[in-house]
Amino acid sequence: MKRGTMRVTNKLAFNEELKILRNRFKLSLVDLGRASGINISTLSLFENGKGKLSEKAKMRLMAALIQALRRVEEEERQIAEQKRKDALEVARAVKAGGMEELSSNLVNYAVGISNKALSKEEMEELKGTAKP
Repeated sequence: MKRGTMRVTNKLAFNEELKILRNRFKLSLVDLGRASGINISTLSLFENGKGKLSEKAKMRLMAALIQALRRVEEEERQIAEQKRKDALEVARAVKAGGMEELSSNLVNYAVGISNKALSKEEMEELKGTAKP
């Protein structure tokens, strides 16, 4: 999931949003039931608009979804960091091969992926001034 792509609209009811979030977070009803302490049948009925949840159950459900969101964010951060490392590795290789413009674009891509500036050492290495 890309940053900024998840939007909750006012047009859908909470039960409909729940199904969207559960699928987005790759949670089965079993997973969500375990995390929230809510019976799977109850969750299924609620998701399909055929049941209701108490306010206490909704709070447990929201807490479980927040935990799932944090897990997804961490997974995405790790993926972005790996992509960043890969792009910088390729940038170093193409710079060594004399392809300055491609190297520069790869560096910009790497910084944009992780929203993280290059370290001083990375900058020096890409400039060709790093000490061996």
